[in-house]
Amino acid sequence: MKNPALFETMTPEEFRARRRQKYLNLEYYRLNQKDLDESIKGQLELIERDKAEGDPSPSGQSGVFGYKLDLLKLHYTAGEPIEELKPYYAEVLKAWKVYLDAHAKYVLYLEKKFGDELEKTKPPLIFEDVECFRQVMELVGLALLLGDGVALRQLVHDFRYYRHTDMLYEALITPAVPDPDKETTEYFHEVPYSPLIDAFLVGTTQEAAGASIRQYLKSWYKAFDGTGWHNGHLDAVPGQYMPYQGYWPFDAAAIAVLYDIDDTPSRSHLLYAKDFADWARENKSVERIRPIFRKKPQGRIPAKPGRDMAQGGRASGKSQGLCRFRWQSRRGVEARGCPPP
Repeated sequence: MKNPALFETMTPEEFRARRRQKYLNLEYYRLNQKDLDESIKGQLELIERDKAEGDPSPSGQSGVFGYKLDLLKLHYTAGEPIEELKPYYAEVLKAWKVYLDAHAKYVLYLEKKFGDELEKTKPPLIFEDVECFRQVMELVGLALLLGDGVALRQLVHDFRYYRHTDMLYEALITPAVPDPDKETTEYFHEVPYSPLIDAFLVGTTQEAAGASIRQYLKSWYKAFDGTGWHNGHLDAVPGQYMPYQGYWPFDAAAIAVLYDIDDTPSRSHLLYAKDFADWARENKSVERIRPIFRKKPQGRIPAKPGRDMAQGGRASGKSQGLCRFRWQSRRGVEARGCPPP
């Protein structure tokens, strides 16, 4: 932040005019920032204690990563200009790299301890878990919106275990990679991601695509009921902190920008990161993340909204959990890999 004293001198009325979601006030912005800073410090101390005690678990590294991601969201919610969020995202990526490296060392430790061969390229954020997948979508969506092609390609490498397994993930990384995948038709989580997939695969008009993004925003928050951050704005501890940093499905804005979807229906929605979308368009983020060299894409190419899709289909169905779903034209969704009922 270029002017750290700005929020120290700001009045509550000025903060309310600046913030991007109504649940955060100036008092809890200050308290939450202090709490996150102290939490990061506590996790760093935990890492040192674990090292001294010979505990190879990456729990401290996981905590630092999560808190730094929360810190970025807190500053976005408070109304920080997008340009000033870049250093926070850089800190998130550094923390992710440390977490990833610690996880890899922990996998080697477990192999040696138990004598089992484990998958060394599988990251700690697994796509099968919807809460982990949400964090992956945050990392990838933010890289796209900020126009950071280097970061996005590094994330693709970090999550290489999951290449060609999820069509939403492949769609978001397509402009940044030299080997875009246009053939993957499966995805892990129908709820809440099916409408977002509809937005770029099904919409025959801008209106339909925009409505799909709006539907995604309406269902996104409810889908994470039961997670530690859900309803955090209702659990404030007076004078200490509020476990709420902002509710932001950044992937919705990323898809709208990537596929040039009219986001007018979503701009009034509380959860839509419209300022990020506007900044990404103004700064040509999609063009900036393209690789220098690129292979010719093979297979089916998703249609942009507003163009005819003779083979239009819909991602729908009701199974959820550790399933994967196959998008099929005009035939709904085939659930794959689901446990028997």
